[in-house]
Amino acid sequence: MPQHTHPDARVVLHGHFYQPPRENPWTEVVPVEPGAAPYHDWNERITAEAYRPNTAARILDAGGRIQAIVNNFESLSFDVGPTLFAWLERHHPEIAGRILAADHRSVAAHGGHGNAIAQAYNHAILPLCNERDRRTQIQWGLREFQHRFRRPAAGMWLPETAVDGATVEALMDAGVRFTVLAPYQAWRVRPLAGGDWVEVGEGRVDGRRPYRIRSARSHPDGRERFLDVFFYDGPISRAVSFEHLLRNSDDLASRLALAVQPADRAPQLIAVAVDGETYGHHEPFGDMCHAAFATMKAPARGLRLTNFAAFLHECPPTHEVELQPGPGGEGTAWSCAHGVGRWKRDCGCATGGPAGWNQAWRAPLRTALDNLRDAAARVFEAHGARLFHDPWAARDDAIDLVLRPDHAALAEEFFARHLRVAADHARRVEARTLLESQRHAMAMYTSCGWFFDDLGGIEPIQNLRYAARVAQLLQPFTSEDLEGHLRGDLEAAKSNVDGASGTALYDARVRPDVHTPRRTVATLAFLRFLDAGATERTLHGLAVRESEAEGTFVDGARARRGHVWMRDRRTGAEHEGSYLVLEAAAQELECYVTDADVEQHRRLGVQVAALASGLGPRERRVELTALFGAPPVGIADLEAADRRTVAVRLASSRIAGLRQGYRDIWHASRTFLQDFAAMHLEVPLEIRLPCEFTLQADLEETLSKLAPPFAVQTLDAIAAQVVEAASLGLRLDASGLANAVTSHLREAMRALLHDRDPAHCVAAERLLDLADKLALPLRRAEAEELLYASVLREVVPRRPHPRAPAERALCDAILRLAVRMGFDPHAWDSGAATGSETAAVPGLQ
Repeated sequence: MPQHTHPDARVVLHGHFYQPPRENPWTEVVPVEPGAAPYHDWNERITAEAYRPNTAARILDAGGRIQAIVNNFESLSFDVGPTLFAWLERHHPEIAGRILAADHRSVAAHGGHGNAIAQAYNHAILPLCNERDRRTQIQWGLREFQHRFRRPAAGMWLPETAVDGATVEALMDAGVRFTVLAPYQAWRVRPLAGGDWVEVGEGRVDGRRPYRIRSARSHPDGRERFLDVFFYDGPISRAVSFEHLLRNSDDLASRLALAVQPADRAPQLIAVAVDGETYGHHEPFGDMCHAAFATMKAPARGLRLTNFAAFLHECPPTHEVELQPGPGGEGTAWSCAHGVGRWKRDCGCATGGPAGWNQAWRAPLRTALDNLRDAAARVFEAHGARLFHDPWAARDDAIDLVLRPDHAALAEEFFARHLRVAADHARRVEARTLLESQRHAMAMYTSCGWFFDDLGGIEPIQNLRYAARVAQLLQPFTSEDLEGHLRGDLEAAKSNVDGASGTALYDARVRPDVHTPRRTVATLAFLRFLDAGATERTLHGLAVRESEAEGTFVDGARARRGHVWMRDRRTGAEHEGSYLVLEAAAQELECYVTDADVEQHRRLGVQVAALASGLGPRERRVELTALFGAPPVGIADLEAADRRTVAVRLASSRIAGLRQGYRDIWHASRTFLQDFAAMHLEVPLEIRLPCEFTLQADLEETLSKLAPPFAVQTLDAIAAQVVEAASLGLRLDASGLANAVTSHLREAMRALLHDRDPAHCVAAERLLDLADKLALPLRRAEAEELLYASVLREVVPRRPHPRAPAERALCDAILRLAVRMGFDPHAWDSGAATGSETAAVPGLQ
């Protein structure tokens, strides 16, 4: 056993968890991102590789069996980007819940000081923000933290650790106690009591203690204003991020121990800071390395894990620090050797694009957005002055509306505080629209838009989508062509790929995503036409309600009419429209849309009914265009995801016919297939594809009916289908089967956790038998976590002396299943699972 490193050696391992926001600004839905395959998008992929694993990290024995599952957020210092956390709460609430619960336990474990710290809201580079945006970004980050973690934040992570004097003062103004910076951002230090300054540039600052930055200004009551700063260990952090130090927990412990100065008997802090995604996404199994380090290796070395707030409480600064000013006094950051140049100009920093590429596009992109920001601010200020006591104070406070846009009582309280007079619905819509424009005006500065190598990357395009939303929201308030000016400014930005201008990229990749009420009405109309029973209540981020709907014919063409009411949940704006969708030709739909209330919709219906009969398609289109005031919307005009949905529904009858034809081929070819299989011959493609399609459809039909308790006969029938296909030389896609078994296994464990019936263990074992028989690649992580919760709550406390036969049967069933799922039962018998494992899966208990 290694000797203790130091009588009071503390370690803080900080993870900065953040992903660029990916939601379409209009629909608030993340589109499919092919680069993240096989996942829907990068958020989903990184959740599977990092966020979920760190809430339930495995500790394995030498044979690879699970000894414990721990929540790394209990031992990590961390911040989670507000926009990422919002996405997690919507799509993976159990993961968000585990993160929050881990922080709650860390507060109790560290004398009231939690592991989590806040983050500036939109991950903008604060030194490059104007004063108003910098203040709002900090205020929103603090308020978002309070909302989620139910406690005030002591510290704040600065995006990219970008800092300058103005940012430091803004943090002091907001009451932030501390932040974390790179060692290369320190310039000089001296004792708080005074004395000579000692330069500590080039990363030579001693990061084993915190430092204080003093303000030249005092509080109004005369108190000193200050911000405390921790500097992380640069070489160790770099080794964790880029040199694979997370591949072995012994190596991690040894490297941290080497950083301790044994001769200095005072408390010492070794701080490491990396992207949180390093733990599992950038470094596979990094989550497991941290779990082993935190529960076993650190205690063996005498390294005590803590968090920044707890250490600061015990060991306040004894020295002050002045920061490097950066080139031109612009500030510094952890990922740019040129201050904050990476987010402003072609500084030379890149992520490895092809030879000859440049980042000259960065400056004109920022100029274009700065110009739009300033124009939007003028409009907001001018119109906001009529509505708010103080428009900018209202914006600072509007984070409540951002976090809970549908909370009516909260909105009432906000309006009572900020509106000049009691406002009617129209003025409240104006107020929320102006505030929403400012939300997007800040979102368009998300740092990722400048970080990577080309203007055409998904991150700059996302920022331009926010810019387009700003221009659209402010259109009713100004005669100025905000979008036109933006497009003009973007002409100076050039892509490395084909020299395309920012204007061309905007027109090709941003404008098609812009949603209007007309587009939403048309989308709903197509969906209703193809499936009259559809009951969508929300579409494109809007609440929708259809009335006055009826199927009809227009000059012999099948058609449907309807009236649609919509409300924007963010602004409260309402819109009414009338539509007519008709089958212009086989598999060809067109939709006519106009603004109309119910009475106007009815009158329009009379006019449509009065159209002359016998019109040709062209004449009918001319007449209907005149009635509705605009040409029809086609399927090609819809958003990509909607186009696919409509196209698939439209093709359903044709697909049904093909299915029957394929089935006929299957029945007619069975003997032929058996003969080919007997002679070990490859089945001709013309026969193989229809037969594989038919058997795949049969398998999916069987899976749709699969339900607990998973009778052996049913599972055998599924296996027989797969085995028969293989015996005939046909290839089936097993992913759907694997997904179904994965889902049922997870639900069986959830049911076990809920009602403690050993029948769920039997059902789970049957599913595992099927998976083993067919070599299915199951994703068992969630099922393992649920089972582990059951083991801890039922087996460990009661196994030595079960109180009743039923309880003994339950314990035995859980133990048998646990061994089957790869757990090490000896860990429970011997009490080897120690540390925080007894509360390892907080979100599931």
